[in-house]
Amino acid sequence: MGFNPGTGMTPNDWAETEARRAERTQRADRPHGRDISPRSRRITGLILAIVAVALMAYALLGWLGVVSVPGFNA
Repeated sequence: MGFNPGTGMTPNDWAETEARRAERTQRADRPHGRDISPRSRRITGLILAIVAVALMAYALLGWLGVVSVPGFNA
């Protein structure tokens, strides 16, 4: 199916061309793939902060001798 100068583009050809153009624009805007949404970024940050605080609390309670931490002799 090469180029034929005597014919015009069919509606399907136009749709395919527009889809390629949109995809090219999207790749130019985000070269590394999809971006994370602000809501997902906020939830991920919240989960990581909760895990960090929990680990610090566990370490503090272990240091104070309230809980036993395996492999830690105070």
